[in-house]
Amino acid sequence: MTRADIDPARIDVPSAGHFDCFDGLRAIAATVVYLNHISITRADSGLELRGFDRVTRAVLEGGDIGVAFFFAISGFLLYRPFVAAHLAGRRSPDLRAFAARRALRIYPADWVALVAAVVLLRSNVFLAGPSRWFAHLALVHMYIPESRIDGVVPQGLLPSWTLVVEVTFYAFLPAYAYVVRRASTRTRPFVGEILGVAAVFGAGAATLVRAIDGGMPPWVTVLPIQLPLFACGMALAVWSARADSGLPFPRPITAAGRHPAACWAVAAGAYAGVVWLRLADRLPPILGDRWWLARIALHAISATALLLPAVVGLEDGGRIRSFLRHPVVVFVGTISYGIYLWHTPIMYWIAEHVVGASWNLTLAGIVIGTVALPLTGAIAWASWRFLETPAIRMSRRVGAAPAQT
Repeated sequence: MTRADIDPARIDVPSAGHFDCFDGLRAIAATVVYLNHISITRADSGLELRGFDRVTRAVLEGGDIGVAFFFAISGFLLYRPFVAAHLAGRRSPDLRAFAARRALRIYPADWVALVAAVVLLRSNVFLAGPSRWFAHLALVHMYIPESRIDGVVPQGLLPSWTLVVEVTFYAFLPAYAYVVRRASTRTRPFVGEILGVAAVFGAGAATLVRAIDGGMPPWVTVLPIQLPLFACGMALAVWSARADSGLPFPRPITAAGRHPAACWAVAAGAYAGVVWLRLADRLPPILGDRWWLARIALHAISATALLLPAVVGLEDGGRIRSFLRHPVVVFVGTISYGIYLWHTPIMYWIAEHVVGASWNLTLAGIVIGTVALPLTGAIAWASWRFLETPAIRMSRRVGAAPAQT
């Protein structure tokens, strides 16, 4: 089949039940976060550095964009069953099954990693008192000021703040889907969905502006300021669900599906912009002290561009999708949750017991990243094999599963 044989308006869409490139996307997100945390585990991470070390730290710290990738992935995969049911006129996914699947996917592995990190590794991971233990085990600690990060020393698992955001999103999503469905009774469902996602993005952006200016309560720093990133994935879910009925994607999205390398070039360019923001001695006057707005905007652009080839594209077409489907990449994506939970306490332990205090950041980062990699991978695989997989199987017994893991 040649390109001329293909209707340009009907780029292939993965089936509603499975998007086989998303494990690859998770692998990319986990890798970027892994690199980001190499810089944080160094004692000199907050000091002013010069020369190549300064560039190294900016490149590594720019890896916090991986969190944006995870949020956009969640926005797409978790919202798509809701929007697909709405556009097709079916009942919404079973909320009992949704809650069970999400809880069993997140909590058991997190509990084991947290207890092991605090009791066994004891490296910059500590919890004092039953209230803090409860807050971290329930993943509500970002709502409790005394359970947050003290200075630069984390309490509990460093990446767990993002799990609090995710759990809050799980609670928000069914309520949001219900409101959009009810509000769309007087208009076409697709129009209601598009307006709803636009409202989510706008509300999140407005809240971020207010939060930067100050005067907002602490809970705003959990889900509300992250909503633009989730909304990017939710918007792709709306268009993807619409395409299930045979309607074409908009021309720009169709073009993106035909040029996945260009999408990833945009994603890489946005990441380079994040690194530049960290390196720039003087920011453009238009940004002022609101450089975080530019950072979030670049995160949203990069996440959307990264996801596009996995949402719309020619069947088996191109090296990008082949890469995302490669067995090694899929394996890393499959165990990515374990990697996400375990890599920082392992890195902290290595930084304390292996790395010399006089080592420069570049050398220390290479050693920390290299030594931690096989240890993290082995523990993450064991977590997936013996903990996460049984939990997922258990969750599937509670009604029909509404979304991918």
